Amino acid sequence: MEPYFNLLDISATKAKTNVTSLALSYGERKCSLAVLPLAKEDDSMNFSPEAGPALTPFIGPCAVIDLSDKSESAISEKEAQSTVALVKKTVEELKARYRGHIVPPTRYLFRTKRHREDRCRYFTGEAINAVFSSGVILIGVETTSLTQEGEKADLNFLTQGKGLLLNLNLQNAEPGINYNLLALPAEIQGHQILPARVVLASL
Repeated sequence: MEPYFNLLDISATKAKTNVTSLALSYGERKCSLAVLPLAKEDDSMNFSPEAGPALTPFIGPCAVIDLSDKSESAISEKEAQSTVALVKKTVEELKARYRGHIVPPTRYLFRTKRHREDRCRYFTGEAINAVFSSGVILIGVETTSLTQEGEKADLNFLTQGKGLLLNLNLQNAEPGINYNLLALPAEIQGHQILPARVVLASL
């Protein structure tokens, strides 16, 4: 019987599969990173097996969006808004075609790196807020931070229920909205930024 979906590992480091080696490579930025959402507005989230809501952004319907082809290094608020609008328009068109049997993706993974030129694009703060305010609960990028200020600065954009995936390998992920995301952070107490294994299932 033919499989109903294909699996694509988009983790930055595929060879290192155990938690120990991933944790060691975290300091060298060689692995993909999951930034957990805040449990409360005033609470720094620590991963624990009981913290189910913290993992909600990392599992579910997902879109892959290519923003790597523009020459500008900054992804502006206007570009982010038009991108979100295009995804929503595509979803509505598919709903009309398939009589509503489409689950809108609320996790957006952005191709932000020109691999041949080794050039990257970064979000402005306004662009990040525009994406999150549209109902998206997770943003993923190919760089080690959303902004050029670094991943510590990215924490300022997280609110309750929002998550980030950093340092992904989306080179072989075709743009589209027909994905399910499964991102599993390593269980390391006392950290909000954790190494993660990230897999896409294309439907």
